[in-house]
Amino acid sequence: MSLESSLSKAVFTGNGAAVEFPFSFRVWDAAELMVMATGRDGLIRDVTAECAVRLSDSGGTVRYAPGGQPLPAGHSLVILRNMPFVQGIRLISGTRFDPAVIEEALDRAAAERQQLLEKVGRAVVMPADSAGSPEELFSQLITARDKAVSSADRAERAAQAIVLARGVDNLEAVWRLDEPVSAGDALDLPVGYFPGRNVLHLGCDGVELYRGPQYEETGGEDSLSFAVRMRIGLPAGTVMRAWVAASNVARQVEEAEARTQELAEQARIARAVAQNAAQEATEQAEAAGFSALKAARWAAALGRGRTLTPVESVEAIPEVDGFYLVAPPFPDPAPGSGDAASAGGGGNPGTTWFMPCAKRVRL
Repeated sequence: MSLESSLSKAVFTGNGAAVEFPFSFRVWDAAELMVMATGRDGLIRDVTAECAVRLSDSGGTVRYAPGGQPLPAGHSLVILRNMPFVQGIRLISGTRFDPAVIEEALDRAAAERQQLLEKVGRAVVMPADSAGSPEELFSQLITARDKAVSSADRAERAAQAIVLARGVDNLEAVWRLDEPVSAGDALDLPVGYFPGRNVLHLGCDGVELYRGPQYEETGGEDSLSFAVRMRIGLPAGTVMRAWVAASNVARQVEEAEARTQELAEQARIARAVAQNAAQEATEQAEAAGFSALKAARWAAALGRGRTLTPVESVEAIPEVDGFYLVAPPFPDPAPGSGDAASAGGGGNPGTTWFMPCAKRVRL
């Protein structure tokens, strides 16, 4: 038989009742069909293995009932040709040709072309007079996509700015609960607020509630929220009060708090620097005082007629009070030198000099 239709697919929309879906294009085997289903989420799945197929000379019927249920409303089903693109007919020279075999081969070839025609009809095709290549078109499409995403992001930020600009007035609402609210449940508010900015104050029966122990804010920081999640239960009939500060006031409060914390940190650092400087100055003063004391005691000792005395070892230093300087061994001054006499040494060759510097205390 001939193929009088160029159809190569059938599309159906679920209605919650239909389970059988007819198609009117010719295939010769159930394996030459592909069935695709699309859910509400827009995802496309190959459900061919889940279908039962009945064929006729002009088409057939596909039965599809996911989980034993009809195709739900909002879902869609597409039946497509899936020809193998092979040529299995062999014509032997010198024999009679069966017209039915030749006609079937022509019909299969036409079905394959129709399948390709349907797929090409869904493809992006460049204009006939285009001088660009498919690769250039693909690159342009990717660039356009990126620009569209960027524009969408800017539009979203602009929309958020508009939303933020709406909360410029202080809001207050008082209402009575018609139904109880259990701990962990959401409490709807008649006013909107910006979470995380300390703009919402909530109370019940004249008592202020505290964020954290008794309720928690919900939603994003840059979007209005109209609910909180209660951490305590509220009985029916409770009189609720919600007060929301203007968003610009809340921002000024946040900035003031941040500035206060910054100044406090600067003060802490300055105080630490001052303490370190004072400690260093004290240590330097003590060191200077100690040096002055040593000099004074040394001068006093000299004033009392004390002189430097040569000794053979540290152990030979007489046990007296005072501060002394221990110097490494040095040779006596040359004989007849005035330095030897002033040092009290007499200038004997080979004498080693030590200048005591520590206070010696008898244990």
